[in-house]
Amino acid sequence: MREIYTSSDGRLLPESGWRSEVSALQERASLQSGISGEAEAVSILKEAIPEAVEKRIPAARFGVLFSGGVDSSLIAFLCRNFSPHFRCYSVGFGNSKDLAAAGEASRSLGLDLAARNYALDEVGAIVSEVSRIIPKVDVVNVGVASVVYAACRLAKQDGVSVIFSGLGSEEIFAGYQRHGFAADINAECWQGLYGMHQRDLVRDTAIASNLGVSFATPFMDQELIVSAMRMDGGLKIKAGSKKHILRLAAVQLGLPEAISGRKKLAAQYGSGFDFAIKKIAKKSGFRSRHEFIQSAV
Repeated sequence: MREIYTSSDGRLLPESGWRSEVSALQERASLQSGISGEAEAVSILKEAIPEAVEKRIPAARFGVLFSGGVDSSLIAFLCRNFSPHFRCYSVGFGNSKDLAAAGEASRSLGLDLAARNYALDEVGAIVSEVSRIIPKVDVVNVGVASVVYAACRLAKQDGVSVIFSGLGSEEIFAGYQRHGFAADINAECWQGLYGMHQRDLVRDTAIASNLGVSFATPFMDQELIVSAMRMDGGLKIKAGSKKHILRLAAVQLGLPEAISGRKKLAAQYGSGFDFAIKKIAKKSGFRSRHEFIQSAV
């Protein structure tokens, strides 16, 4: 199916087109009644999230980018209800927290997991390749892109061309640190959605195009976005816990609390790739990760 950020031919919308899409969703959400009750919010998500996953299940074998956190675990957990023909993919370096969590979660949920722990020189090669693929080359973009690229390449080697991603969850359920400091949590969520084009979509689309794969992104589903953005910001962050309402819904859907409660780690940190980039930069005589990454362009 066509994702909200793509045109009918599968190309990424221009930024103006993306902003128009978000604006239309914001208008829709504003015209509907708000949701302040926890029970009502959970009930809505228990229907909306599985529906967003189901409509994206392809006929052919597919993959799931898997870190063992609530987003990817919930997607994979729900995928089992609709198709047995998928595999989860996780990558890391050294003592990767994401690789450890992915292993534990996959065993707990009975998922087929392909995991790879990369050597330092392999991470260096991936960073160099990614730096030539993505339009914006900086420490954060390259760090995230390297993880996505490495996992998608594993999937591609399996003959998989459709890969599920948890993209969007952090924005609609207030998962970033900046959401915790916001005076208006939902206003910050909307601002984050508007900013996704340059921050996330351009990068991920470039990787997908290079590898010949496409992303299925249930958390970017239009109906789910509208439902989530009708929910009071206080349901999203509670007692310091980010994505609170999503975690509650995940447990109600059957995901174990030990998995649904795992704290968010950015991909470059949880994978250990950021640490690898630091080691490579130092080993190669660069003063910083920035210098090393710029040298790879």
